[in-house]
Amino acid sequence: MKGPKYPVSATNTSIDIIETLEEQGGLGITELSECQGIAKSTVHKHLSTLESRGYVVKKKKRYHLSYRFLEIGGNFRAQHGIYNAVKSEADKLVSNIGHTVGVGVEESGHRIIIYRSEGDGALNTQDPVGSRTLMHWTATGKVLLSGMNKFEQKEILNEHGTPRATNKTLVNIEEIMTHLKKIQNQGYAIEDEERKRGMRCIAVPVNDSDNNVVAAIGIAMPSKELDKWKAAKIIKLLNKYSNRISIRHEYHV
Repeated sequence: MKGPKYPVSATNTSIDIIETLEEQGGLGITELSECQGIAKSTVHKHLSTLESRGYVVKKKKRYHLSYRFLEIGGNFRAQHGIYNAVKSEADKLVSNIGHTVGVGVEESGHRIIIYRSEGDGALNTQDPVGSRTLMHWTATGKVLLSGMNKFEQKEILNEHGTPRATNKTLVNIEEIMTHLKKIQNQGYAIEDEERKRGMRCIAVPVNDSDNNVVAAIGIAMPSKELDKWKAAKIIKLLNKYSNRISIRHEYHV
């Protein structure tokens, strides 16, 4: 994402502090000062403001993010109908298949996980809700890309790059574009250890009433498990629940 023409440095500093606390947990003023490369007095001013607004809390001289962010996340999800449509259907799918089910949407050229549910045989995909990933790495991301026109696809791939996650990751943009056309035609994407060794995933689109791709739902499992299940059976299950999500999203049921 391109930066603003006239960035507000104070806002950037506050966001940097929030993101550092998210990554590292509770930190003191001195530690934050060293992490950010700014004066302790400046860090203190930002923390005092964030604390007064309820975004950080101080415990034994260390600052932590507050539950205010959980409240914001909950309100954000409630305002987006697709989440409400996704949750119950994804949970039902997990009860059928016993593996990890994830639902992703596109935002600013990344795949964002909006819901994740795990069964007894779940694989740790390291995809917590809210996590963002490069689109070309994942089955859900590739499904989302396949729903865009060629200009939009190329713009995202050029802007964010196509780095390699494993030796199976597609990195050539023209090859990725050809792959996306195939996904669009067949109606599903397979992630074959392209992001993480030992993990495979199959995903299908969730469409709105105008047949636009608004989300993607996928099942992740250990590579050897996919052979036992057979891809065709998983795709059939995914399409069944994708259609249910589309109906719930359209009619708010």
